[in-house]
Amino acid sequence: GYFVLLRKHQPFSTEGKNNILYIYPEENFGKVKLGLLKIFPELEEWHLTLLAEQMNYSDHVKPGRYVFRGPYSLSKIIRKIKSGEQDAVRFSFVKYRNLSDMAGAVGKITLVDSNELRSWLVDSSIWANYGMNPNHLLTYFIPNTYELYWTTSTDGFIKRMKKEYDRFWTTERREKATSLGLTIEQDIVTG
Repeated sequence: GYFVLLRKHQPFSTEGKNNILYIYPEENFGKVKLGLLKIFPELEEWHLTLLAEQMNYSDHVKPGRYVFRGPYSLSKIIRKIKSGEQDAVRFSFVKYRNLSDMAGAVGKITLVDSNELRSWLVDSSIWANYGMNPNHLLTYFIPNTYELYWTTSTDGFIKRMKKEYDRFWTTERREKATSLGLTIEQDIVTG
């Protein structure tokens, strides 16, 4: 018992190693364990299994992208992935010429299916559900760098972009566009 307690809090280092663990939906603890052993090769499999069972993680695997930097104790590793405390990916809109390219880029860094996103982008009924005008699709994607979770869904991505659009277009910005004789869509295109 005492040895297990000591190992539970022993720091394991990620220095110079691939330190990102991707847990896909529907993965089981066996696959997670293999991924953790690649990141932390000094871990002992039996110890990882024992502590995961003690911490009630084995049957509660959560998908996500988990980054490990610096030293981590085994209990800290398990707490991070058990709580679903995933790390975001950065996504920039500044370099895409069209929505199809953007959808492909989103699909490369998240679990969003890029083909599904492309379909959503041309389906005006979906945009109407979000209160958005399908004739002005490009204007809903404000050029910026965003942090997204790797597990973001297509619906989650669209909702996030709508939220960012609404956050950007404050009353003050809307009034400024109007005072210049522009609609929001015109201001975005000419800005």
